[in-house]
This record gives sequence, structure tokens and C-alpha cells, in this order.
Amino acid sequence: MRAALGVFRRAIRHLNGNGYIYVWANLAFVLLSLPIITMPAAWAGLSRLTYHAIREPNADWDEFIGGIKEWLVRGVVLALVNATILMLNGFNLLLHPGSTLGDWALRAFWIGFLVVWFSIQFYMYPLYYAMETPTLRGAFRNALIMVIFNPVYTLTLTALLLIVWSFSTILFASWGLLTVSFMAILANVAVQDRIRKAGYDKPKTPTPEVADEVFYGT
Repeated sequence: MRAALGVFRRAIRHLNGNGYIYVWANLAFVLLSLPIITMPAAWAGLSRLTYHAIREPNADWDEFIGGIKEWLVRGVVLALVNATILMLNGFNLLLHPGSTLGDWALRAFWIGFLVVWFSIQFYMYPLYYAMETPTLRGAFRNALIMVIFNPVYTLTLTALLLIVWSFSTILFASWGLLTVSFMAILANVAVQDRIRKAGYDKPKTPTPEVADEVFYGT
């Protein structure tokens, strides 16, 4: 929990020091996400920009555009997968309204599944850009490993994001100006924190034998 709180503070400091580019990036993300199906590609662009902005002081819009181009087709596929999973989970939650203990157990399972699924995607893009030879499969696998071996860390970040989303809903304009950019910063800082903790500055795709060593944490 302490590590996640430290990551949250570092993300705020980075945003304070680089607010200008993130405001414009957040606005671009919102506009590009209006068709909904292009949202994953827009998020990839924001994640790539953030990854380089954290590591390089001269990161610019080319990184944002590059991320969008790189993920445009795969992002559409991922958007369709996410929509399918959300519909199936919604159907299962409606099918088990919580009238029995078994229903509550199933509801908890499906809600937990959603948390894990979207936590994987929260980590996946920063991991993709941190890999020496990026692959979607490798980034997804590494993100899953990170979630499994860092449950408290991940749940704490999820709780902090829920707080951020609550304040953003009250101050609705922040969704268009900073909230999504802050999410990308938090994701990148969180991933790099785990990488540094494992002793890796720039991770490679871990083999099954060393995967738990690379991403093990508290």
C-alpha cells in the first residue's frame, strides 16, 4: 500500500511539472475517443507520450501520434473485446440479482473479473512501451503477471483511481482537461516503480522461469 501511495504522489508531481502538454493530450484523447471504438488507440497514444515524457524531457506530439497509428487496428479489436466482456458481465450481474448467497458469490466473481481485466489493460500499455521488443502478447502476459504478484498494490491504485474519478465527476471539466492524462501518468509511474523494484530499468519480455522474479512485489 505504501508503494502505491508513493507512486500516486510521484504521478501528481510529474503532472504538476508537465501540465501544459498533458492538458492538450487529454483534450485530444477525448476528441479521438468520441467514436468509442477508437478509444484504445487514443489511450495507447497517451500512454506512449507519457512513457517518453517521464523518461525524456523533450517528448513531443510525435509520440502521441505514433501510439495512435501503432494501435489503431489492434485498438479496434480490443474495443470490441471490451464491449463484449462488459455486455456479458452486465448480463451475468442482472441474471444473479443477489437474492441468495450463491448469487452474491457469482456477482463478486464477475466484479472481480472486471477489476482484474481492466487492471491488466491499465498496466499493459506502459509495459508494452517499456519492452525492448514490444509485442501485444508479451505485454498482456506481463501485465497479468504484475496483477497476480501485486494484488495489494493494484487494489490500492484502483481505490485511488476511484477517488480521482469521483472528484472528476464533481468537477466535470477535469475529465476533458487532466483526468485521463493523470491516469496514463499513474499507469506508467506504477509500472516503472515495479520494474525498478525488480532491478530492471527497461524490462524485456520475461521467460516463464523468471517472470515471477521480474514482477514480484508487495
